[in-house]
Amino acid sequence: MKNICVNVMAFIATINMSLFTACSEHENSPQTLSATPTALTFTAGETQTQTVEITTNAGFWLVEKSENWVKHSKSGNKLFISVQNYTNTLDARTATVTIMTDGAQSVDVTILQEAKIPNAFSINPVSLSYDANEIGDKTVVITTDAESWDATTDAAWITLMKQDDILNVFVSEENTESTPRVANISITAGDAPEIILEVTQAAVMYLYSEPGSLLFEPDETGEKVVNILTNATNWDAIVDSSWVKLIKQNNMLKVIVNEKNTQFSHRNANVKITAAKARDFILPVKQTAVIFLTADPDSLSFRAYETTKKQVMISTNAETWEASTEASWINITQQDNELQVAAQRNISGLARNADIIITAEDVTITLPVTQAR
Repeated sequence: MKNICVNVMAFIATINMSLFTACSEHENSPQTLSATPTALTFTAGETQTQTVEITTNAGFWLVEKSENWVKHSKSGNKLFISVQNYTNTLDARTATVTIMTDGAQSVDVTILQEAKIPNAFSINPVSLSYDANEIGDKTVVITTDAESWDATTDAAWITLMKQDDILNVFVSEENTESTPRVANISITAGDAPEIILEVTQAAVMYLYSEPGSLLFEPDETGEKVVNILTNATNWDAIVDSSWVKLIKQNNMLKVIVNEKNTQFSHRNANVKITAAKARDFILPVKQTAVIFLTADPDSLSFRAYETTKKQVMISTNAETWEASTEASWINITQQDNELQVAAQRNISGLARNADIIITAEDVTITLPVTQAR
C-alpha cells in the first residue's frame, strides 16, 4: 500500500513538472508576424477591396496607415484594404500600411495607386494660318473618347462653331495691320490635357517707295535712288520705257536716265514694283521737255489814236505762261493761248516803244510794241 502511494505521488510530480516545463516553454517562445502579400496595386478608379493574410502566434495585431485615402477593416486573420477614387492623371500615389503586435517585428504592406488614364484626345490640324485678306472658315477634326468637348477663344476676330466632331474656325475680317496677329483656341475634352490650337493671320503686305515719284530735267542724265519699303521677303521692279534703266541693290532701286530729252514734249515712264501678296506699286518717272515759246505776231504797232485790241497767239509746251509789261500805256489780257494787247491814245506828240515780256517756265521771249505819234 505504501508503495502504491509513493508511485502515485511520483506520477503526479512528473505531470506537474511536465506542465510547468510546457508553460515555461510557451511563455518564452518568440512572437511571429507575417503578411501575404506585402504589396498591393490599385488602379485610379478601382473600388474593389483586396485582402492581406496575416499569420501570427500573437493573440492580437494592430494596423496603422500613412495616408487617409487608404481604408481597412479586419476579420480574423484577414486584413481588407481599399482605396478612394483617384483623379490625378499625372502621378501615381503610394502609402504604407503597417501591421504590428507586441514582441514581433512589424510588417509593412506597400500600397500603390496608379494615375488615372486620361481620355484620348487629339486634333487635326494642330494649327491654322490665314492670309491677311483671307475671310472664311477652316475645319479642325476633334478625336476623343470623352463624352463631350469644348472650344473657346478670346480673339474678337475669330468665331467658333461646333458640329459633331468638327470645329469650324471662322475669320471674319482682314488683317489690316503690318504685323501678323495670333489667337489661341483652348480645346478641352473630359479629363484629357487641354490642347491649344494656334491661329495665325498674316500681316497685310505693304510696298512703296520713298520718294514716290522722280523728275528729271530735259538735259539731266544720271541716276536717282529710291528706297523700297516692304515687309515682303523679296521684291522686283520693271520699267515700261527703254530710256530708263533700273538697278536693284538691297532695299534700294537706282533709276538711271542715260540720255537727254531733246523733244518738245515731256516723256513719262512707269516703274512697276512688285512683291508677293502685296499690291503693286507704280513709281512715275518724268523727264520734262525742252520748253518752246513763240508769239505770233512777234511784234505789234499801234497808230497814235488806235485803241482797239490786237491778238497775239502764244505757242508753248509749258503748262502755263505769263505776260507782263512796265509800260503803263499798254493793257494786256491773257486768255487760254491768246494774249490781247491794247494801247492808250498817244497825245504826247512823240512816238513811243515798250516791251511785253512773255515767260513759260525758264524760257522768256520779248514782244516789242510801238505806237506812232
